Amino acid sequence: MQIPKSHHSGTPKKIESLLRFGIGLMLLLILNVWAADHFVRLDLTEDRRYTITPATKALLQELDDVVYVDVYLQGDVPSGFKRLQRSIRETLEEFQTYGGANIQYTFIDPTTAVSQQARNEFYSSLAQKGIQPTNIFDTQEGKRTEKLVFPGAVVSYGGQERGVMLLRGNMAAPAEERLNQSIEGVEYQLASAIRELTRQGQSRLGWLVGQGEADSLQVQSIRQTLQEQYSLQNLRPEQLAEQQPATLLIANPTRTYTEQQLFLLDQYVMRGGNLLVFMDAVRVNMDSLAQSGGTIAVAQPLGLEDLLFRWGLRLNQNLVQDLSSGAYPVVVGNMGNQPQMRMLRWPFFPVLNNYAPHPIVRNLDATYARFVNSLDTVKADGVRKTPLIFTSPYSRLFNAPVQVNIEDLRRDVRQESYNAGPQAVAYLLEGNFTSLYKNRFLPEGVEERGFKADGQGAKS
Repeated sequence: MQIPKSHHSGTPKKIESLLRFGIGLMLLLILNVWAADHFVRLDLTEDRRYTITPATKALLQELDDVVYVDVYLQGDVPSGFKRLQRSIRETLEEFQTYGGANIQYTFIDPTTAVSQQARNEFYSSLAQKGIQPTNIFDTQEGKRTEKLVFPGAVVSYGGQERGVMLLRGNMAAPAEERLNQSIEGVEYQLASAIRELTRQGQSRLGWLVGQGEADSLQVQSIRQTLQEQYSLQNLRPEQLAEQQPATLLIANPTRTYTEQQLFLLDQYVMRGGNLLVFMDAVRVNMDSLAQSGGTIAVAQPLGLEDLLFRWGLRLNQNLVQDLSSGAYPVVVGNMGNQPQMRMLRWPFFPVLNNYAPHPIVRNLDATYARFVNSLDTVKADGVRKTPLIFTSPYSRLFNAPVQVNIEDLRRDVRQESYNAGPQAVAYLLEGNFTSLYKNRFLPEGVEERGFKADGQGAKS
């Protein structure tokens, strides 16, 4: 005998489903109400490139006055620049999350001036603040049009202001890629301007002198740039015994360091100092190039090689030639009594545009180099070695001594001979370094008290 099923048997399940639906709907309403008052952006990229960094958050939270940001990327802009515009707006919205009412921003259309004269004057004022226009060519209804776009902003604080170009990136990259690079760099550009105006967290940077480093004219541009964000101070190696700047920069020395000076540099790093070294393993006398037969490039030991080798880096005594290169002026003939000059490509002047996927060199423009040597790594326990900059795949190596002659520029380039592949020319070393003087006698005359045989997480 069959027992009929009750028509109420499905009621509990229906009630359970209705309760779940009601709870889900209520949670969705609560989430919408919360989201209306809170800005949220999820960064799903692997390297968290769109996440506000802790340093920027701290900068914004410590503001004691209002920062005004006027963005001039508004109005009828091309679709690619609309993405940049949206990224700027989202970044400023997120800045407000941490800076509150101390972050105020406005988007301005530079083309809305009442007259052509007023518009031109306004454009000129933006250019004086460092915001240069970008010409955009487009086709509308079969006609070629040209628009001026101002991808920049003016950041103001405490009666001071600074213009910020937000279209950055590698000039040699395609337009779409350069826009993507600019979008990635929006936070850094805006935060850097705010940091400079508020002078918060300005670190000391020591510039090492006294060993025949690059002269003031050669480094004027980089010094001016560094002074915008750092307290720059010239230091001699002997002063490192008493002073410990956060970072120390060595710019192309030409005289050999004494053992005492190397010891002071070694201990500076052992105490946690960061060291930036720009140096040549091979020296080329440019004054001799014009002579018949050119010049001979020879190795120039400075003593720094021993320190770097101990920390895991070997400077090869060679010169790299690269088919991706700059030019050098050469006399190719005469017109009457006047010599005729022509710029000829010279592989000894590589144009470096092959960067590692690392934040230090991300979106960096091409680097114009002269007479560079390659780098290799050696074993160094506790040190992580990251190559940062490479030559192009079309390069070749010459071990010192190297004959350098401008007459070579007149010869045809045989591409098949440039087969050495990409060569690393810049490295980042991080970790716990070991002193060059560990288990060795210390140099005469140095202070043995406080000697550190092992470092504490420095960078070089």
